Formats: sequence, C-alpha cells, structure tokens
Amino acid sequence: WLAEVYRSQGLLAQASVAYKQSLQVASQLGDHIGKMSSLLRLALLALRPCL
Repeated sequence: WLAEVYRSQGLLAQASVAYKQSLQVASQLGDHIGKMSSLLRLALLALRPCL
C-alpha cells in the first residue's frame, strides 16, 4: 500500500523502491500472487512515461 501512496503522489522513485521491497517479501514468503502483483505494478510504473 505504501508504494501506491507514493505513486499517487508522483513519488515514482520511492514507489519503485517500495514495490521492490514488496516483491522481496513476497518471494521470501513464497507468495506467488504477491510476487505477480509487485512485478505487474513495477512494469506499469516503468511504462508510465510511455502512456
């Protein structure tokens, strides 16, 4: 959720860090849906300038 707050405020670098941290935690927990969600949101963040 923190990453979403950062993203909504335009703090994209901070959002990216938070998404990566979320991905790491999800990986450690074996949470495949959490990993997928984090990866998707990182991809969307990366594509944002193109949209």
